[in-house]
Amino acid sequence: SLNLIIAFIENNEDDYYYHYKALILKSYTYKSLFNYHETLKALNQAYKVGLQSNKVSEVKANINLEKAYALFDMLKYDEANKLMQELKKDNYRYIEPADIAGMTMQEAYIDYLHKDYTNSEKKYDDAISLMEKANPKNLPIIYGKKMELYLKTNQRSKALHDFKLGLTSAEKHNIMKYKIYMYEKLREQQM
Repeated sequence: SLNLIIAFIENNEDDYYYHYKALILKSYTYKSLFNYHETLKALNQAYKVGLQSNKVSEVKANINLEKAYALFDMLKYDEANKLMQELKKDNYRYIEPADIAGMTMQEAYIDYLHKDYTNSEKKYDDAISLMEKANPKNLPIIYGKKMELYLKTNQRSKALHDFKLGLTSAEKHNIMKYKIYMYEKLREQQM
């Protein structure tokens, strides 16, 4: 995929917006390989190129979104949260509903880490509601994180309920990695 993206970039260097989009795709490739150094490098390149386009506000929002995802995956929660709050402050302008659900889920997890379990649960519920409409195949991710919250707060029946919901969703959409993820979350907590 990197060869195709590089060839596309070389053929579209004069169109800053397409060049920016191609660099975003390049960052996705590196992210899928868990190479976050190259992911962030590609995002920084995309930002520089995108600022030369006529869609500067959109570019800034989407770069913040992608960096927030990458930093969160790198366990740099404070840095991710700063970018997430910028997106939220701008009312998620230019951000797709499924990504708003993703940001809401990440906020819920940060609240969980800060032991703000009430807000965490509410944000997980909000993320589930958003994801059900935007991209229901990704619901198991949220249910798995919400399971952690319930197990941490000794609400095993709620955790088991969310395990079943997440597994049902994974089976409905036939996504093996989410089936494995749900069982892994169950095993981690030794229910």
